[in-house]
Amino acid sequence: MSNDLPSLVSLLPVPLFIDGKPTTTSTTFPVADPHGRGVLHEVSGAQVPDAIKAVEAAQRALPAWRATSMMDRRAIFSKAVDIMRRRADELCKLEVRETTSGTGWVGVDIGVGTEVCVLANETGSIEMM
Repeated sequence: MSNDLPSLVSLLPVPLFIDGKPTTTSTTFPVADPHGRGVLHEVSGAQVPDAIKAVEAAQRALPAWRATSMMDRRAIFSKAVDIMRRRADELCKLEVRETTSGTGWVGVDIGVGTEVCVLANETGSIEMM
């Protein structure tokens, strides 16, 4: 395993996040370094029951999200934007390592993700286009 990965991959194996909690599974698989340097890290593998748990958790969370005030939603999205901007270099390095995308494309990708959060911050929601 590479020990120069950004700290975004500090939990190994990389867990699933279900109901807001990191969840490791008995099934893991390696994420191969597309640059030919072996294995980057191991990730938890999701099975159908894990997907069902995730959907059920999302269904349980929706009423609380709907009841969240616009001001509180904006604070959440604003915090996400701050984190993404602060960790943009780290996110970029990780995405380049995992995908072989060039830094230019990854910069656009991360920039678009950040701008979606900015838009959500301005409107309080993300509408499907």
